Amino acid sequence: MERLRGTCEKSLIVLLFSLVCVLITAPIASAAPCPFPSQNVCKNARILDEPHRSTKFTASNTSRLLCDSGMPDGWYRFKSNGIDVAMPTTCIETDHCGTITPIWFKGILPSTQQGAVEGKGCINRGKEDYLLFAYGGTKCCHEELQICAKNCNGYYVYRLTRSPGCSISYCAGDQTACAYGKIGQNCAFDLYPKMTSQPVLETPKCENGNLQFRCLIPFDSQDNKANFNVTWMVDGKPIIDFRTHQPIIQTLTNGQRIATLNAYKLARNMGKSVNKRVIIKISIVHANNF
Repeated sequence: MERLRGTCEKSLIVLLFSLVCVLITAPIASAAPCPFPSQNVCKNARILDEPHRSTKFTASNTSRLLCDSGMPDGWYRFKSNGIDVAMPTTCIETDHCGTITPIWFKGILPSTQQGAVEGKGCINRGKEDYLLFAYGGTKCCHEELQICAKNCNGYYVYRLTRSPGCSISYCAGDQTACAYGKIGQNCAFDLYPKMTSQPVLETPKCENGNLQFRCLIPFDSQDNKANFNVTWMVDGKPIIDFRTHQPIIQTLTNGQRIATLNAYKLARNMGKSVNKRVIIKISIVHANNF
C-alpha cells in the first residue's frame, strides 16, 4: 500500500511538472502586423486635438455631437489640449466621447518593438437586444472597423477609417472636459467674452481741431484678457485707408474700450453712413490648471 501511494505521489508530481512546462513554453498570442504602410507615421500623423473625445464627456453636455463620417482614411494622433491621449481598450457606453455611438479600440496596444499592429474599432450601438439582430456582432461591439495602432515611444498613432455615419466617432483619453465654450478650473469661465449690450457709436466731436468719431465698448475694463478688433465702415463696407490701401481696423488691448476715427480718413465718403463692426478676442495661457 505504501509502495502504491509513493508511486501515485511521484506520478502526480511528474504530471504537475509537465503542466507547468506546458504553460511556460506555450506560445504567447501576438497582434497581427498592420496591413497598411506605417513608415514615418509617428512624425507625419495628423493631429486630432479634441478634448470632447474623452470617455468622461457625455453627449448630454452638448448639442454639438462629434461625427467622423467625413474623416479621410489615414494615420492620426489624438491629443487633448496639447497632451497626448490614447484610445480606450475596453467597452465604452453610448452617449460618451462627445457623441451618441462611440468607437473604442479592441486589441492590445503595442510596444515600441512591435511596430504597427492591427486592431479593431468597435462600434457600440447600445445595450438593447434587438441591436444584435439589426447590426450583428456582440454587445458593445456591433460593428468592427479595420484600424491599426503604433507605439511612438511616449504616444500612439492610429490608422483610422471613416465612421459609417453620424453621430459616430472615435474615443480618446479619459480626462475631464469642459462643455463647449467653457474653460478653466471647474469649467467656470467663458471661452469667449460675452457682451451684455452693443457697442455705442457716439456723435462726432471736434477735439484739438480734429473731428473724431468714437466707438465705446461696454465691457469690463478690468478684464485685461479681452481684446477687441474694431473695423470702421461706411454703408456696411470697410473704410479703406488711402495711404495703406487696407481696411481701417483698430485693436483695443489692456483694458482699452474706446476706438477713435479721424474724419480726414473719410475722404471720398462724404454723405455716407458711418458704422462699426466689433470682433471680440480673448488671450488664454494654457497650463495644467489653465
